[in-house]
Amino acid sequence: MHRRWRRGDVYAPHDLSSVEMSKWKAKRGTPRRDVFDELGIDPRNEYKNFALLGEFMTETGRIKHSNATGLRPRNQRRLAKAIRRAIGIGIMPSVHKHPELLGRRR
Repeated sequence: MHRRWRRGDVYAPHDLSSVEMSKWKAKRGTPRRDVFDELGIDPRNEYKNFALLGEFMTETGRIKHSNATGLRPRNQRRLAKAIRRAIGIGIMPSVHKHPELLGRRR
């Protein structure tokens, strides 16, 4: 897709070059793949799986943003609910990663 010129637009000859036109092409990013949708898992039912939930938390115990997790909004909310549920019943620590997960360094 190229730039749509309208009446009254001012342009320079450089604006018609192929380099400048390539800036207006539609960006095709790779579609985000939601892990839970692909596996057919409901994140709310995984509140007992601290190894899985630990992948979506930082070392300080915060829930990672959806930009970092790659989840769609619905599953991000469900995951957050599962993490809060696990913290509430005492399976997950609220301020740091689980000691078994801290030993695994990447």
